[in-house]
This record gives sequence, C-alpha cells and structure tokens, in this order.
Amino acid sequence: MTIRTLLRSALSLIATCLINNLLMAQSLLIENVNIIDGTGSAVQLSKNVLIRDGRIQRIFDDGDFDPPADIPILQGEGSFLIPGLWDMHVHWFDSTLAPLHC
Repeated sequence: MTIRTLLRSALSLIATCLINNLLMAQSLLIENVNIIDGTGSAVQLSKNVLIRDGRIQRIFDDGDFDPPADIPILQGEGSFLIPGLWDMHVHWFDSTLAPLHC
C-alpha cells in the first residue's frame, strides 16, 4: 500500500465522520441534487432534499415546499445522492495512523 493510498483512505474516513456529524447534529437542505434511489427507477433530476435529525424528511421540487429560513443549504448541482449505500470493504493495516472511531 502506498502512502498516497493510505492518506486518501484516511482523508475519506475523516470526511465521512465530519459529514455524518453534521447531518446528525442539525437540519440540512440539499438543493438541485440528482437522486438514485437504488430501486432501478430512473434518476430523479434536480430535486431538493430536506434532512432533519440525520434522516431524509422530504424530497421535493422547487416551489413545492418552503423550508424554514434557518436551515443550512448545500448546493448539490451536478452531484448524485444515493441513500443507503456504503462501501464497507476497507483494509486497515495500522490503526494508530487511521483510527476507526469518529
């Protein structure tokens, strides 16, 4: 395993922990994101997703819902949201370099 691969894995873990903590700590509105629901249905284009307490509360189009003004907004334009999928295949060789707790 190269140092670059190890650093990339560690940064991915750190980013995942930070995003998870953000989602669990507060509400979040993701605007204009493309959604793949994993059922084989067509991609839902340019949807807005309201997250509260770490769970998707509502998926809606522009103009269908007025979210509260105090919710942070993440622009998802050009991105895809795939709920429920996770890459669980990781090899950790040195737990002191990249501990597994968040």
